[in-house]
Amino acid sequence: MSNIAKNTVCLWYDRDAEEAARFYSKTFPGSAVGAVHRAPGDNPSGKQGEVLTVEFSVMGIPCLGINGGPVFKHTEAFSFQVATEDQAETDRYWEAIVGNGGQESQCGWCKDKWGISWQITPRALTQAFTGADRAAARRAFDAMMTMKKIDIAAIEAAVRGSSMEHPAPITVSVVVPCSPLQAWHAFTDPVAVKSWNFASADWHCPDARNDLRPGGQFSYRMAARDGSMGFDYEGRFTEVTPHSRIRFTLGPDRDVLVQFAAGDQGTKVSQTFTPETTFSIEQQRSGWQAIMDNYRQHVSDTVQGGPSRVG
Repeated sequence: MSNIAKNTVCLWYDRDAEEAARFYSKTFPGSAVGAVHRAPGDNPSGKQGEVLTVEFSVMGIPCLGINGGPVFKHTEAFSFQVATEDQAETDRYWEAIVGNGGQESQCGWCKDKWGISWQITPRALTQAFTGADRAAARRAFDAMMTMKKIDIAAIEAAVRGSSMEHPAPITVSVVVPCSPLQAWHAFTDPVAVKSWNFASADWHCPDARNDLRPGGQFSYRMAARDGSMGFDYEGRFTEVTPHSRIRFTLGPDRDVLVQFAAGDQGTKVSQTFTPETTFSIEQQRSGWQAIMDNYRQHVSDTVQGGPSRVG
């Protein structure tokens, strides 16, 4: 007989309580799967002998997962809040949840594939907006409101009062149905880049060149299809870690980090960039996201053998 805790969090799943419990135990330290109990008889959500409840813990919190069928759904009214010590730990949990069929939300919130909400909250964020300096707290809070995954460096910059000179980075991302190797090739090969590197159908990328090495430069021509306007998107690579990370600069004061993370649904490709001052944050976020959506469509078409737009 298992040792029953005085107070246990009971979580309702459709039929995947054991899968969820094992994912949590693999992802979060101090987590474990305990007893798995099977139904002694038929019931509205299953048959005799099928898994009915699963005992597990999440970072020391006792939980019970119940396979209750599709009647009830999870909402943000309940969430686990995980305090992280640094950006690496924040990134690790975020990528594990979102990369396993989960969904990004705002301000450090995300959902796992079963609908459970998680707040991946750096201690630096909590300390920033609960500190005695209320002006700094407001700056940190305003910076947080622009984020999905929390960027600790941007929060700390806001606390220092440098948020206007160095606005919080913006992150856009997609999950593509392929390996990091394939995702990398589609993102860096100049011929492939010409197929997706534009935000709308009335624009295109007629020329793409890059020297993919630290110190190397790239130049991608972005132009309206009717020839009415265009510009060169240019920069210099500062970090190239094959199939994992690319960092480059756009001019003297803008930085872009591209990351490739393998997951059960494919590879998550994210770009985190320093915004410029001409367009609004939302305009920049939507424009970069549109280009990433084109990239995802190009990869999907390529993997499935479908058409690919060039030029």
